Amino acid sequence: MPLVSAPQPIHDELPLTVIGNAALTWAQDVLAPFYRFLRPTFSLAWVPAARASAGWPTRSVRLRSRVSVA
Repeated sequence: MPLVSAPQPIHDELPLTVIGNAALTWAQDVLAPFYRFLRPTFSLAWVPAARASAGWPTRSVRLRSRVSVA
């Protein structure tokens, strides 16, 4: 039984300024009052580590992050 529980995954939306494509950001600006089709998001989650020898947990912490534009 672990002494520390895993933290909850983090999900957040990023500002549209992180998108490097000028044509997409211009199109989003024109359509913004009616529809938002660009949604840059960020997520971070804890990844359980494999156990070391004799069943003891390792001292490392693994995190998995992801940035996507949907």
